[in-house]
Amino acid sequence: MALIVVGGQTKDVGKTTLVCEIIRHFVSSRWTAAKITSHFHEPEECVLIASGAGWRIWEQSAGNAQTDTARYLEAGAVRSLLVSAQLGGLAAACSALKTEISPNGNAIIESTASAQMLAPDMFLLVVDPENQELKVSACEQLLRAHALIVSSRTRSSRAIDNPHRVPVVRALDAGIDAALASRVERLLRSY
Repeated sequence: MALIVVGGQTKDVGKTTLVCEIIRHFVSSRWTAAKITSHFHEPEECVLIASGAGWRIWEQSAGNAQTDTARYLEAGAVRSLLVSAQLGGLAAACSALKTEISPNGNAIIESTASAQMLAPDMFLLVVDPENQELKVSACEQLLRAHALIVSSRTRSSRAIDNPHRVPVVRALDAGIDAALASRVERLLRSY
């Protein structure tokens, strides 16, 4: 099983869109997709499948809602999960998530803060060079990134502050860049 984690520099930078485009491009890879959030709520059209102190895992049961997890199903994921975890419960939630994804094909997770705990085969960090805001979790994970994905919302040619020379790929409005597709394909073939 290949495990990809997609994080982002800030909210609304294009993480969900990238996850969906990777699923669409490699739909035959039987993806389990998950979103990890610190927001606790009872999501629509979801079934609670696991919980513990400070965390819950929900499975999306339909793909017609306007949620990120429903978008994963619409893109072609075979399973879609929502993990709600308070900061103190994130490690336990990630451990439980690993048991949910391990028997099922490949996994793609939307989360920045969990990259270290999940130890992905590929960690993609979506950035917007026009936006100087940087989440604390993004700063902490920058060195772990296998590639920086420039948000498709970015319209300028402003350079990315990239002192560690992490490979940079531009996100597309639809589909994924050929260089990124090649890297993901090599990863999937190795499993």
